Amino acid sequence: MKRAFLFAGLVAATLAGVGCNKEVEPDVSSKITEIVLNNGDTRTVNDGVSTRWENDDALNVFYAVAGSTDYSQNNKFTVDDASTNHATGTADLTASSYDWYLLYPYESQITTPANSGQGYLTVGSAADEVQIQAGPDDMGHLSGKNLPVYGIAKDVPVNQRVEISMKHVTTVVAVNLTNETDQPLTVNRISFTAPEDIIGSYYIDFSNKPLGFKESGANDVSNTATLEVAGGGVVAAGSTSKFYLAIKPFQAKAKDKLVLKVEAGDTVFEKEVTLPTTVRFDPGHIKNLNLTHTGGPYIKRSSLAEILTMSVDEDVHTQDVLVVGKYARGIMLAQNGTYLLAFDDAGVNAKLGDIVTVEGKVGESSGLKQIDNPVVTVVSSNHDVILPDPKVLSNLDDYASDQVELIQYTGTMKVSGSSYYVEMDNSTRKGSIQYPIDPEGMAALDNKTIIATGFFTGLTESGSLVGMMSTSIFDPSAVIFNVTPLQISVTAASTSTTFSIKANAAWTVTSDNAAFTVSPASGDGNATVRVSFPTNESTSGRVAHFTATCPDAGVSKVITLTQAGAIPQGDGYTLVFGNKASNTAPLNSQTKAGTAISSGTDYVTTQPFTVNVGNAYYGDAQNCIRIGKSGAASKLTIELSDLGKVTASRIVVKCKKHTGSKNDNALLTVNGYGPQSPAPFSDMIPSELVFNVSSPALESLVLEGTAAILIYSITVIR
Repeated sequence: MKRAFLFAGLVAATLAGVGCNKEVEPDVSSKITEIVLNNGDTRTVNDGVSTRWENDDALNVFYAVAGSTDYSQNNKFTVDDASTNHATGTADLTASSYDWYLLYPYESQITTPANSGQGYLTVGSAADEVQIQAGPDDMGHLSGKNLPVYGIAKDVPVNQRVEISMKHVTTVVAVNLTNETDQPLTVNRISFTAPEDIIGSYYIDFSNKPLGFKESGANDVSNTATLEVAGGGVVAAGSTSKFYLAIKPFQAKAKDKLVLKVEAGDTVFEKEVTLPTTVRFDPGHIKNLNLTHTGGPYIKRSSLAEILTMSVDEDVHTQDVLVVGKYARGIMLAQNGTYLLAFDDAGVNAKLGDIVTVEGKVGESSGLKQIDNPVVTVVSSNHDVILPDPKVLSNLDDYASDQVELIQYTGTMKVSGSSYYVEMDNSTRKGSIQYPIDPEGMAALDNKTIIATGFFTGLTESGSLVGMMSTSIFDPSAVIFNVTPLQISVTAASTSTTFSIKANAAWTVTSDNAAFTVSPASGDGNATVRVSFPTNESTSGRVAHFTATCPDAGVSKVITLTQAGAIPQGDGYTLVFGNKASNTAPLNSQTKAGTAISSGTDYVTTQPFTVNVGNAYYGDAQNCIRIGKSGAASKLTIELSDLGKVTASRIVVKCKKHTGSKNDNALLTVNGYGPQSPAPFSDMIPSELVFNVSSPALESLVLEGTAAILIYSITVIR
């Protein structure tokens, strides 16, 4: 029957202090009544440490027959009387009792409480945005859409009121800043950096405790939360003020580093702590972090633009900057359109896409400022490097610049020992490719016409050479033909996939299986080739090969596509893992999921499992366990003796590579069997590998991996 509900009991979720770190226990009162659903924007307001509702706040509401995971569609419930915490909506109920799941703010794309990929919410702030506090000690910003709240009520009889105790999704970090000087301190910005991402956009699994978080995209999250104090917050001399940042819950392990940074005018001071033990940042709690301002002396961290105005031999400490170029004796730094070379004869240990801080002295070479003898600290890695269009030089004689910029010129490469020149017919000056990382590759271009792109590093040899840190050296006469990927795996239900061709010449693609067609089948230049095919109704996998040929390059590439067989319907069960309490404790569904299995160590459990993985792995939103570590083999044994001797026809393992092993060759076997289709692992998207392990008397499962592998589930098909 379809009924209208009023939830009374959406009582404000209240943040608990970390003194005793106790759970939040809001008052709950509720009843069921018939009421009309109202529409409105989602919002909440802050009242001290409590979050109270406003009329027209909307929530995601799901329900399922008690004990099941057959969730309803997303029902939008709306607060119609904030003074009594009443929210209303409709539900179609036919069973005797239900489990209820609520999440604020409302997002129509969320289709299940066990969310892992549909409809994301912002936690704390977007990755590229800041949180804003009105002034010292103010908590008004600890509310609204960026601080989600959720509630669960289990096994509620259909004729009984639904009581919902709402709880915070976020953790709040309270920075207690003490000013021990005799002068007021005006705070502009405070940041907190953790060993994993703590703010951004996430798919939130709120079907159980603990909550699960999965990033909506690699660039949509950040490990640094930043708070801006509106107008500058004044901390009086001899006093302490609080500043609050909302973040995703996480667990910092022993030896992890936490960094607090305060920006007060031109003064920047930091506190870095290496943890002696594990520290939990739990949802619904305030974690106090203390920082004292003593008056210094402090290091002033300068922008790259400021460094360009400084004098030679001045000490410099950069703000966080991006590495956008590299050669054998240094790196190119970028910040807000300004570029600066960090130069060291011994080279610099950083790579493209790293965010770094640099300490050193202001130097000058060939008329351009640089940082000499840099000490480089990598803050984070794998950031996108997006460069502007280069300035194309039609000749070198007319070129001059008093700053680093991206340039491009075309000429003939001339190699002389360890020097690499580019000659242009219309120029007396020559280009100079300085300190290339691949000198052998450069030598192979001797006497060839090349297009050189890179950062201008100054006029050298009395102005006769235009120096460059190259980002690209291209031989336009060379035939380019690359195909990626060469190995593709798809599910039985899939009907299409793609691969990419990068070329500057004509090519063709043929298929060895008539059921697998390609479009386009030929081309001249870059293209995305789509492969179309029917679903695989057979329980056996199938393979198709495509041959991409470029006659001008004299090269053919073979792309192998493996389509898994359909998983047969019938009896089966799924094995799920929990947290290891000790080396001898069984992994079972009653303990917290998400343990790391150490390399070379066997962990054995004698308990069968019949529930789904639901908890986060190390707080990084991976609903899985890990076996192994980068570059090292490992083994996990699961005893099935409690089930008797199990007849099994196939094993399906949902897994992917851990990001720490993304460069490793990861292989997985089950009871010595390789997968039906030995497709390469992805470090981005979990895949289902099928193992044919036909056995009338299966007593245990033995999983062996050659690298760090994340296991989401193991399904045994009888």
